Amino acid sequence: MWFVDFAPLKLGALVPHAIAAATGLVVHSANVMTALTRFLRDRRTLLVLDSCEHLVDEIASCVSQILRGAPLVHTLVTSRTPLRVAGEQTRRLPGLGVPPSAENLSAKEALTFSAIELFVERATERHESFVLGDAEAPAVADICRKLDGIALALELAAMRIDVFGVEGLRKQLDDRLRLLGARRAGTERHRTLAATLDWSYGLLPAHEASVLRAVSVFAGAFRPSDAAAIAALPTRAAAVILGELAAQSLLSVDGEADSREVLYRLLETTRAYGLEKLVASGEDQIARLRHAEHVRDVVGVAAGSSHHFRHGNGEPLTVATSAICVVPWHGPPRYLGKPRCSWSSPPPAPCYGITSR
Repeated sequence: MWFVDFAPLKLGALVPHAIAAATGLVVHSANVMTALTRFLRDRRTLLVLDSCEHLVDEIASCVSQILRGAPLVHTLVTSRTPLRVAGEQTRRLPGLGVPPSAENLSAKEALTFSAIELFVERATERHESFVLGDAEAPAVADICRKLDGIALALELAAMRIDVFGVEGLRKQLDDRLRLLGARRAGTERHRTLAATLDWSYGLLPAHEASVLRAVSVFAGAFRPSDAAAIAALPTRAAAVILGELAAQSLLSVDGEADSREVLYRLLETTRAYGLEKLVASGEDQIARLRHAEHVRDVVGVAAGSSHHFRHGNGEPLTVATSAICVVPWHGPPRYLGKPRCSWSSPPPAPCYGITSR
């Protein structure tokens, strides 16, 4: 077995050289790929290629040639995006396991979940007196759930346990991208959560980055047609881009809305990052306006083309883009329960309706 770490490599032309160096092959020929394929031809071995997403085209070409010329060689690739070569089998790695609910969770029960186990292990390394008790278990479970079970995020969070404590750390997670940093070891992109997301975001073409920013307004599941409305794209074009973002692990496939459309969802960590990028781009106001208009239109269709709802006291309420009642939007109405609006000042009576937040 040979291991090749592509993270430090910047030039795609050096991919064959990196693999050759890992195998110990000294190449005297100008054609490195030919020499490498000849060297591997009769060997039964495994090539482990790590961090391939930034050089995916060059690595895919190299792997294809190796597999054609050296049929006994197998490759194991880690990448945020598939190589898309013949015979490739893709396995998506989800976040570590977290409990669905932290209510009445004991420490013993909590430690059966891999995310909590990792957090406690790293927290103990950071602060040797840290012990997970029953009192802290629900808060730690909530931390792990808010961080989507992402191993890097959990390790970075555990490093701050000595500064904030469990409850303080949970309260700080609304600013998670700035909070989770300061690790000195490892590659630069693994030292902070923001740096890891910057790495992936920086690899996106402009049109894919634009859609990722746009869909960050969705707090829950959404369809390609929903994303198209916010990104101002045809539904088919939006669906293709969403598929690419999902292939790069920046979106999760959340199931199927019906026989025609897939449901997508952003992890909370990625969504927080996308919202920051949306604001930084100056696109947040237009995205939220489009979101409100889309919700108005969807609700109108569901209500028989009527956009009128009623307050709890029976007075009519018109759902419009300028409406002052605002609730989180979680996708088309059929995916929602009955939402209660949140007002900037107390309303005269409970109000029900849906707009953008």
